[in-house]
Amino acid sequence: MDEGKDRLQKTATLFSASLAESREAYKALLDLEKEQQTLIENVDFDGAARKISEKHSLLDTIEKRVADLQIVHEQWQSERELAPESLRDHLQIQVDALQDVISAIIGIQKSNEEKLKEHGEEINRKLRDLQREKNVHRNYRRQAANRAYDRSKFYDTSS
Repeated sequence: MDEGKDRLQKTATLFSASLAESREAYKALLDLEKEQQTLIENVDFDGAARKISEKHSLLDTIEKRVADLQIVHEQWQSERELAPESLRDHLQIQVDALQDVISAIIGIQKSNEEKLKEHGEEINRKLRDLQREKNVHRNYRRQAANRAYDRSKFYDTSS
């Protein structure tokens, strides 16, 4: 029986540590998302792009932690019912805290995507306006050149 309790405690400890490590990694990602959000709001797209590269390296770390977490989670699920309710509640609190951080990240990412889309649409509108102005200017130059040419024609009336 002691062996079963020891294994349960070991699994719970591993699961708890894995949840804590994952939460810390996701909190670091959340901080980067918030920084990127500020950069986007300040229309600093170069800075926002630099944050993306920082996020990619952090996502590699998170991916490894999530893989480890899944393994330990499966072990915990197989032994969960044997654990005291207080231990299950404690681990559930950790799971909920991790989910809260992930939800916050998703919310900020959606907001950032919407703002970037709005900026992109604004840039496209400005480009279309510039293109229209360029076309108007080109047509004006062409018409002015044609009028000047028409006025400068020399007609030989002697022949």
